[in-house]
Amino acid sequence: MSLEDKFYPDDGTLLTKFDNMMIKGAARIGDWYQSLTGKSYKELTNKSYRISSRIQTFCIYLGHPESYVLRNITKSFIDANDFKTPLEEQIELEANDLPKNSNQFGRTALTGVSIGLGFTMVPVFAAAFRDPDFLNLYFSTYSPVALAIAVQQFGLYLSRAHLPPPKIKTEVKVPIQFESYDPMNPRWF
Repeated sequence: MSLEDKFYPDDGTLLTKFDNMMIKGAARIGDWYQSLTGKSYKELTNKSYRISSRIQTFCIYLGHPESYVLRNITKSFIDANDFKTPLEEQIELEANDLPKNSNQFGRTALTGVSIGLGFTMVPVFAAAFRDPDFLNLYFSTYSPVALAIAVQQFGLYLSRAHLPPPKIKTEVKVPIQFESYDPMNPRWF
C-alpha cells in the first residue's frame, strides 16, 4: 500500500473512484501552476473561489436568484481556507457522526449539476448560427451558473489535493549572443 492510497482511500465504489479521479486531475493542474508560477496551489484555489464568486454575482444581476446562495457558500470557502486530504476529511466527518462519504457525494452531485446545466449551452450554440441576438440567448440560460459552479468545484477538488510546496524559482541566465545581421553583407555560411 502506497502513501497515495492512504491519502486517497478507495473503497471500490464509483463515487470514491470519481472523486479521487477529479482530485488527482485538479492536483495535476495545481502542480503545473506551481511549476509555472512558483506560487502555491492554495493561491490558485483562492483565485478559483474568487472568480466563481464574481461569476455568481454577475448571475444574480442576470436574474438567477439561486446564485445568491451559491455565492455565499463560495465566500465561506474563501474564508475557511480548508485544505485537507480526503482521508482527513473522512476522519473529521466520522468524528462528527456523519457518513464518511457525505462530502464526496456533495462534490460529485454539484459537479453533475454543473455538467447538467452546461448542457443548456448546446441549444445556445446551435441557435447562435441562426440567431443574431446570441448573447441574450446565452445569458438567459443557466450557462453562466454552470460555469460558476464548475470553477467552484475545481477549487474544492484542488483543496483536497495534497501537493508539496512549490520549488523556489530562480532566474536562469542563459548567455545568448546575437550577431547583428547586415542585409548588405549576408553570410551564408
